Amino acid sequence: MEMNGARDLKLLRRAIRARWPIPAGKRGPMVKRLLEILATTDDDRLFLAGFRALVEADKVNLADEAQALAYLGQREGAEAPEESAPHEVVVRTREEAQALLSRLSEAGGLP
Repeated sequence: MEMNGARDLKLLRRAIRARWPIPAGKRGPMVKRLLEILATTDDDRLFLAGFRALVEADKVNLADEAQALAYLGQREGAEAPEESAPHEVVVRTREEAQALLSRLSEAGGLP
């Protein structure tokens, strides 16, 4: 998957949000490429587009995990977990985004 500009990353973000099928074998390399862009680019637009695509992918993963847990809980007769409020990440600057990525990486939330 070639991602060279902010437009490509915006399209990727849209694809993730719309849940277009992304083959399992391409998901890991996609995230790795996004992290590479974030680590190496000096272009703020490209950085922001990559960051937004990465956050969108994380949102989809969390929603899928919550749905799977709810399904498993229902199958086992357990009460469904309470719905948690959506967690909104507000990042105003590139430095804030980089600090958030560092914390996620240290916590094992990123590859």
